Amino acid sequence: MPELTPFQLWSQGAWPTREVVGEAYRRDSIRTLFPSRRLSGGHDLDKTARLVPEPRNPHDANAVAVVVDNVLVGYLARDEAAKYQRVLLDLNRAGLDATVPCTIHGYEYEETDYDRRGRPVTSITFQAQARIVLDEWYRCRPVNAAPANHALLPVGAALQVQKEEDHQDVLRRYLNANGECWAYATLHVIEGGTPKAPKQVVELRIDGARVGQLTPASSAHYVATIDALRAVGKTTAAQVIVKGNTIKVEVVLFAARAHDLGDAWVREHTRAGENGAPTERGQFNPAPGWPAPPADVAPDDA
Repeated sequence: MPELTPFQLWSQGAWPTREVVGEAYRRDSIRTLFPSRRLSGGHDLDKTARLVPEPRNPHDANAVAVVVDNVLVGYLARDEAAKYQRVLLDLNRAGLDATVPCTIHGYEYEETDYDRRGRPVTSITFQAQARIVLDEWYRCRPVNAAPANHALLPVGAALQVQKEEDHQDVLRRYLNANGECWAYATLHVIEGGTPKAPKQVVELRIDGARVGQLTPASSAHYVATIDALRAVGKTTAAQVIVKGNTIKVEVVLFAARAHDLGDAWVREHTRAGENGAPTERGQFNPAPGWPAPPADVAPDDA
C-alpha cells in the first residue's frame, strides 16, 4: 500500500473531545510515550494521533484504532467507531491518513501487596486516559476539494458571514442530510463600503463562487494576511461551516485573525526572511565610546 499523507481532521479548534477506550490493556506500551522516570502528580502529554480503521479486526469489524508514535493507545468506542470507519476508509483510498490532536494523561501510584510469607511488597502502578479532538463523523472533513496553491488559516473564533441571502442557490449545493458540513472557502479583498466612504472588505468564495462577505470591521482583521499570501502567489483558504435547510443557508467562518497567527505559521507560508523577503532584524546598541559595528554585520537574531 502506498504511503499515506497525514491529514488532520477538521474541528472547531480544541473541541469537541472524545474519550479513547481500552487504555488499561496497553499500559506498558503507553508508558513508553512518557519520558519521565516517575510521574508524581500526573502528567499530560499532547501528541498527534492517527485514526486507523480496522475492518478486519476479529473483535469488531467497525473498529478504529488510536495510534500515537506507532503505539496503540486504544480504540474509539464501539458505537462511535461504526460511524467513523467508512469516512476514514474513504480518506485512505484518497491517499490520506487521518490524524487528530490527542492528550494522554498518565499518572503513577504505589500499591502494596503481600507475598506468601505476609511481607509487604510495594510496586508502582501506571494508569492512563486518552482524549482526542474529533468532530461529528459527517463534519470532520471538508465536502469540497482544497483550492490550488493555498495556505489554510488556523482555526479561529466563529464569525458569521454576511449577505449569504444573495447566494442561496450556490450554498444549497453543499447541504447534506445532517444540515451542516465543513467546506474550504477562499478569502479575497474587494472594494466595498459606499462611494463616499469606500472600504476594503473580504469576500468569501466556495469553489470559486461568491457566498458572502465580512463586515468592513471584521475584514480589517484579515486583509493583511490575504495581501501577504498573495505577494508570494498563494490563495488564502479557511474553514467554514455551511448549515441550514432549503429555506435558509448560513455560512460561519473559523479563521485566525492576522494578529493571532503564530510566527512559525507566518514564516512557513509567507517565506518571511527568505529570498530577499522583508523581515525585521535586530540592531546593535553599542555602549558609549565603543566603535560602530561594520556596516555589513548584523546581530544574531537568536
